[in-house]
Amino acid sequence: FSAYGQSYLTGPILLTGHIYGGTTNIGSGGSIIVSNGGIWTFNGNIISVDKGNSNTPTPLGRSEIITFDGTGTYIGAGTTAGAAGFVIDGYAKVSNQFRSFLLPIGSAVAAYPILVPANSNVTAAFFDGTGSSQNTPVENNSAAVTEYSPYIDMPNGFSAGSYIFGYPAGFTSSPFSSLLSSGNSSLNGTSSSTTYSLLANVSSFSNSASTTTATLTSSSATQIYFATSLTALPIKLLSFTGTVIGCTAKLNWQSASEINSSYFAVEVSSDGVNYIVQGKVTSRNISTGAEYKYAYYINSNRNFFRLKMVDKDGKFSYSNIIVLAGAGACSTGAPILIYPNPVINILNVSGLTGGKNLLKLFDFTGKKIMEIISTTTIQQIDMSKFNRGIYMLNIENSNGSVHNLQVEKQ
Repeated sequence: FSAYGQSYLTGPILLTGHIYGGTTNIGSGGSIIVSNGGIWTFNGNIISVDKGNSNTPTPLGRSEIITFDGTGTYIGAGTTAGAAGFVIDGYAKVSNQFRSFLLPIGSAVAAYPILVPANSNVTAAFFDGTGSSQNTPVENNSAAVTEYSPYIDMPNGFSAGSYIFGYPAGFTSSPFSSLLSSGNSSLNGTSSSTTYSLLANVSSFSNSASTTTATLTSSSATQIYFATSLTALPIKLLSFTGTVIGCTAKLNWQSASEINSSYFAVEVSSDGVNYIVQGKVTSRNISTGAEYKYAYYINSNRNFFRLKMVDKDGKFSYSNIIVLAGAGACSTGAPILIYPNPVINILNVSGLTGGKNLLKLFDFTGKKIMEIISTTTIQQIDMSKFNRGIYMLNIENSNGSVHNLQVEKQ
């Protein structure tokens, strides 16, 4: 049968035959299901009233969905990037389709369709992403995002597989263009705190309508960004490894090249999510690369380590993550006390072993500003001559253990 669609839907509507719709607004959590044998003929765009602004989705918008289930399909949509036709300017879903399905999402201006693999379930919506450009690192890649816009929001539960993302003519011809996954599980859009992983990299996006393919391996919510610039950082890392001797983690890394680089920050985490900077190593700025070593006292639980590689312009990227655990009954945390902390004048260091203990103090840039050889179990350090800020105290005990403690000078 055929019918004319409502111009504003406030509740679910199930289609099992043809429906011809002009511009249709879906609001107040309404939804549309084009089921087996159903065909939606686009005579206008389908617009989610509550989708959100150009950069931030809303929970209500995510519930306003047009779903193509089973053999449900459509005609007259913007099914090819840049081609004439209408789109779903809101959330669209594919479910139980036995063949690949082109999901016609986009804005009122252009189509950004997604070719979804057969037998996959996915919900997606297009956002202009017109927030300000950010300088954001890409995980496991010596590069930083310097601009991104627009993006595809994909809530939880989509199927893993190879997806083809389309974009219209005139999108960009910038070199080193990339497709990125934000890793966001929230409703937030662009953010300077968001981390990204590289999905696909091309020499440049085409000036004409085209596509790029990316494999999504997780079903967790994400936002797929069309990054228009991927700028290489001056540090290229060859390896980052670690071994354990007793209760000390021996970290080793090697760079392939260093140009205008500043320092390596050694970051440690107990859960693999929240990291704390435990030390900084100044880059040698050798064009052919260099080798580095760092020791850290660890406990018997799992300890996660990564490097934050920072250049002199503030750009940075992360290394791979390694996991190490202390052998035997290593105590939780370093068996050395520093007090008072924060400190104004004299810092006391207790728990040192007999013999020669080497104490080195570093400022926030990783520069060594003091070195002391102590032969007592308690050592005092005069901090009164240093500026306010965060410092790192490195202690090499005579028993072979190594400790890194953060000191706050007031």
